[in-house]
Amino acid sequence: MSWLGTSWSKLLRPFDFSPLGRLSFRVYPDCRPHNLVTAPLQKGVLAVWHGRELVEGGMGFGSPVAFYSEPYFSRTAECAVNNDGGRLILRKTFLMDTVQCKKIWKGPLIRGKTYPYLDKAFVRAYEHSGLRPALGMAMALSGALGFNTHFMKGELKGQIAIDYHLSPRSLRVEADFNGLEREGRRSVALLNEQGASFFSVYRDATGLSLRNKGIGGWTEVKAEEASLSSPDGAVGFSLRRIDGARLYRGLEMNKRVSWSGLDYIVEGRTMFSYEVGFGGREDG
Repeated sequence: MSWLGTSWSKLLRPFDFSPLGRLSFRVYPDCRPHNLVTAPLQKGVLAVWHGRELVEGGMGFGSPVAFYSEPYFSRTAECAVNNDGGRLILRKTFLMDTVQCKKIWKGPLIRGKTYPYLDKAFVRAYEHSGLRPALGMAMALSGALGFNTHFMKGELKGQIAIDYHLSPRSLRVEADFNGLEREGRRSVALLNEQGASFFSVYRDATGLSLRNKGIGGWTEVKAEEASLSSPDGAVGFSLRRIDGARLYRGLEMNKRVSWSGLDYIVEGRTMFSYEVGFGGREDG
């Protein structure tokens, strides 16, 4: 997945693609835009509406997380662009070198075997619908109580190279996991997240419609297709379920977190590709 060739140019500055007028896309070669808790992490493709970035605390479209005994994120990446022959491809190679930790006030970072097991137990409880209100309040209060999420450098688990094929009505994401360490790897998530204050309406092919916090935390999507859109329906994005992967919806918003997304979990694959569709009543 190297760009050493005449058709690839290394990307050293933000790249903007504006196929739809009001809706455009942006890719940073670094960790910008440095919002909220995900500030130190590399992002995928950002949606831009009337010149305003919509990602908030989300990870963008096509951003990877590798799951071993704990999740690995990326804070180091390389970017290139290919605009040869009338096609536009952006390639971002994410080094999976960062782990998630917790810190209580000014105490030490909590990492390793202890924190992931606590986190998994919390997620299982959070997914139980009867406990969501109380646990949602606990998450909102955790920052005030001094219990916050941080990211720190971990051992390098290899790299994930992702090609973004940009076109006027869709974004095709092609991920290559061959550069990722296989030993101990459980799965890879491909996140498709923008800001929760903008993409706050969920709909799917079964007719289910949810808004704001009613969308819930990570919940598996059983419908063949699902979408997230703005409250006025002006712009939205959709993804389809794909054999061999699980699709999840989610929305979280508090003082340190603001994301709304449709995320894939992939197991036992060396390559994975999908398409993000865009639409809305004013997208032209």
